[in-house]
Amino acid sequence: DIEKAQETLSVGVGALAGSTIMLLTVPWALSVYRGRVDFDEDNNMEPNYKQPKLTKSSFSETGVALSTE
Repeated sequence: DIEKAQETLSVGVGALAGSTIMLLTVPWALSVYRGRVDFDEDNNMEPNYKQPKLTKSSFSETGVALSTE
């Protein structure tokens, strides 16, 4: 009947949307994680693209902080 067809179609569309979002989010998150670089030693907020790219490889120690000044 029509109600069963509509339910099946909505499940299929939801699965397609969910898989699309996952397939876009996972590579984006990995590229952001792998593309991190240190700032240079002069603290002028210029990225340092020399190897190794990142001295700390931890999610919790990213070097990002908020200042109250």
